[in-house]
Amino acid sequence: MLNLSNTHRIWAEIDITSLKHNYRQAARLSGNKKVYAVIKANAYGHGAAQCAEALISEGCRSFAVASCEEAIKLAESGIDAEILIMGAIPAERAAEMAEKNISITIVSLGHAKQISAAMSGKSINAHFKVDTGMARLGFGCEGAVEGIVAAANLPGIQAKGVFSHFAAASIAEEREFTLSQYEQFVYICASLKRAGLESLTRHCSSSDAIIGLQTSIDNAIRPGIMLYGYSSFDIAPLKPVMSLRAVVAQTKIVKKGESVSYNRAWRAPEDSKIAVVCAGYADGLLRSGSSRIEMIVEGQRAQQVGTICMDMAMIDITGLKGVKPGSVATIIGQDGSECINADEHAERCSTIPYEALCSISGRVARHYY
Repeated sequence: MLNLSNTHRIWAEIDITSLKHNYRQAARLSGNKKVYAVIKANAYGHGAAQCAEALISEGCRSFAVASCEEAIKLAESGIDAEILIMGAIPAERAAEMAEKNISITIVSLGHAKQISAAMSGKSINAHFKVDTGMARLGFGCEGAVEGIVAAANLPGIQAKGVFSHFAAASIAEEREFTLSQYEQFVYICASLKRAGLESLTRHCSSSDAIIGLQTSIDNAIRPGIMLYGYSSFDIAPLKPVMSLRAVVAQTKIVKKGESVSYNRAWRAPEDSKIAVVCAGYADGLLRSGSSRIEMIVEGQRAQQVGTICMDMAMIDITGLKGVKPGSVATIIGQDGSECINADEHAERCSTIPYEALCSISGRVARHYY
């Protein structure tokens, strides 16, 4: 635990050793297939460039992001590796991506034609996205093979990969649906091979599928949330990477029946001692967690009370020992024998750890160790 209360109101601690450990688990579970480390959304809030640099030291040479802006920022930060944009880019930006040696995703034959027309004699590395059941981006399964083959033969397009994404790989009751998605992907990959596209990188497994589904047609994986220490399964020994801590600015007594914060949504059931913590929804505390989340302060759990504000949140420290201005409140992480991970924090906010981590805003300083 880093105590930065003398210099910061709120900060995140990023444990690079745990990040590297999780990467090794992903590689091991996949049988050492090629790894596209997913570092979109600023590496799920952990810092894309810093995480990429750490993963490169573990042998990772390929990264996946969501947009042109994310790819450019990563490349300009000095990351010398393959960068794949998994979202659909505007055709007008294709030549720019080609110049920076950034790979793109093509989601339909029409999209491919637009990309080809915009290349002006250049060529770009492309992966083809197939929609096997997400009803999101990608070639529909019916006609996908013909469409991808046609796209791959357009001027300026270098076919490098094909991929899909599972809709419910973490849900046991949906395993039949997940397997049907995989079977469609297997059929498409085999058909593309017969059509002459033999050397494509094939990837369909993100974190939950890496852990919970055995696949053989793919020769690459896309670990995302598991890199940062979380999964729907308990099979892999993952380690949370981020801790989130903030400073107690003030303590005060609130009399029985008096209210705390906006809309008077919480009233003291008895004379209570309240601590004001320098963390709010502009920092990434989800307002939906108001009066539901807990924090750890001086090694003791405390209930958050009242509506979470933009820059502050209040906790009930009645009966707790040693809490004073300058004490450190842990929102996510461990303090003494107590621990709140992103799973618990997210559940109390009626969401998932992905959102809880990605919501940590840019004004929260990240410290790496």
